[in-house]
Amino acid sequence: MSKYSDIDLDLDYNSFTKDIILKENAAAVKQAVLNILLTSPGEKPFVRSFGVGIRNLLFDNYVLDYPMVLESQIDTQFKKWEPRATVIGVSIDDDSIDSNSIGITVNYKINTMGSGNPIADSITLEIEKVR
Repeated sequence: MSKYSDIDLDLDYNSFTKDIILKENAAAVKQAVLNILLTSPGEKPFVRSFGVGIRNLLFDNYVLDYPMVLESQIDTQFKKWEPRATVIGVSIDDDSIDSNSIGITVNYKINTMGSGNPIADSITLEIEKVR
């Protein structure tokens, strides 16, 4: 796998060198994917189209084709903002939608440059309305 690296969003630093710790490879891509999923469109200054806005699901009227719409939104965001990953599938656990909770699993593969095989990974989010 090629070496991907991003700054750790926790801004932890190495106590010896005083440098900010980097996330590398799969951890860097996973952090970027999570950032895309949890950011609402318009939340990032000057980049209004960034983000999926999964939290908004709790306040939308839920319809049967929503999983397909959500997968399309996530795929579009990945293609635009995170070329290191490709969406494989999105599943929504809507069993507790009436109690203001929803579970979402995003399966994706990490693209590698060169001859390496893609690495499959997933993120599962449980989102609840907070009072």
